[in-house]
Order: sequence, then C-alpha cells, then structure tokens
Amino acid sequence: MAFNRAIGKATFGKGATTPWRCPRCNDSKLRPKEKTFVVLETRDSRDAKGHEAWDPTWTIERFSGVLECTNPDCADVVAVCGQAGVEEAYDEEEGPVLVQSLEPYFFLPAPDLVDVPADASDELKHELRSAFSLYWSDPAACANRIRSAMELLLTHLGVKRYDSAKAGSPRKALALHKRIQILGEKKSDLADSIMAVKWIGNAGSHTGSISREDALDGFQLLDHVLHEVFSQQSAEIKKLKHKINKKKGPVSK
Repeated sequence: MAFNRAIGKATFGKGATTPWRCPRCNDSKLRPKEKTFVVLETRDSRDAKGHEAWDPTWTIERFSGVLECTNPDCADVVAVCGQAGVEEAYDEEEGPVLVQSLEPYFFLPAPDLVDVPADASDELKHELRSAFSLYWSDPAACANRIRSAMELLLTHLGVKRYDSAKAGSPRKALALHKRIQILGEKKSDLADSIMAVKWIGNAGSHTGSISREDALDGFQLLDHVLHEVFSQQSAEIKKLKHKINKKKGPVSK
C-alpha cells in the first residue's frame, strides 16, 4: 500500500470501523469489539465543569478496549487505550452534534504504519514493528528505532560495519553517518534518503524533541527507502531467475 500519513493521526468512534489494518493478517481493517470499551472522565475534566465558561468540548476522558479484525477467517484482537474527547460534527438530519472521539496512545500489537517487506531480515522486521508500537506513546523513541532500522538496512545492503583494523588492534565500529557515505559512493540517491531518516532518528536519540508529525516524516522516508531497496532487489532476482531458467543452468556457462 502507498504510505498514508492519515492513519498515524486518525481517531475513531466506538461504533465505526477504524483505518488501521489488522497486525496479524495485515489485510482487513480493525473495528471496536462490542462491549469491551471502558471510557471514564478524568478528575481535571470533572473539576472544569465548575468553570463559568465550561463547554462540552472541554471534556477529557481515558479509554481502554479491544479492536477485532473484520475478516472472520482471521478475527484476531488488538488491545488499545488512549484519550477520549468530544468533538463537534454535522449530521445531515440533526444538524450540529457532539460526537465522542477516541485517540489511541497504545496498541498491543500495533498496526503496521508502513509495509514490512517479506524479504527483510527478522531483526529488521522487529525494529520496524518496535517503531510502530512506540509511535503512539513516545515519538522520540520511535524515531530512535527507525534509526536502528537504517543500521540493519545498511547491513542488508552489504555496507561494512567496521573499519579496517591494524594488526593486533580491535575493530572499530563505523558510525551510521560514515556507513551512509560509503553507500553514497555507489547509490547516492538512496544514501540521501537514508541520511534524511538518520537526521530524524538523531533528534529522537539526542534531543528527544520529536513530535508525531516528525515521526511520520521518518516513516514516509522509510517507506520510500524500503520500497527502493526491496523492489529493486526483487526485480534483480526475477531477471536472474529468468536467465538461469532460460539457460537451464548457471548464467556463466
């Protein structure tokens, strides 16, 4: 699927299908499971009702519940919790109405925010899904995981991890920045994209001042990088298979 920033900013109602895909089948959407949601108003929100200017849209609640896959052949469940509030909406029959809006801060397990390549290593898949999970509650930690994913991706691409060591000296690990520069000697466009991801990851690691919007920028770049790497490799594999099958043997013969 094409990257969609909206799924990282979406809210939902208890009776509506959500925009998130099931983490198990990664195909069908999730919907709230009936009678599993608990929504309670916070103390500060209750106290605010004594203010002379109080308005229903000031209401702040916290919720927990279960989402289920809409595919009956999967029917997996996902725990979710977060913050709820009241928003103004327009109904064609009733006119202006107030509706409850649920904003997630935690999923277990979290839905994918970008497509995870089937050919990716288990380590890379783990880092990506850790980033998905952290996005909702800690964007800075999420960005750090995205940065770690770039390290693993460079390893997947064959970029060396250590500097050449002198005899008798321990090997020195290369910094991510240096590894990206090495990649750039052969694939400059791809290296530029990975470098942009790295800067977002650095901000998450060193300053912690990362918003969800910043993390979504990281995911958008990450989605592009993954597509470039794994789609290109898939195309190369197809060509190689075609050559070998045509010759019915090694292409060098």
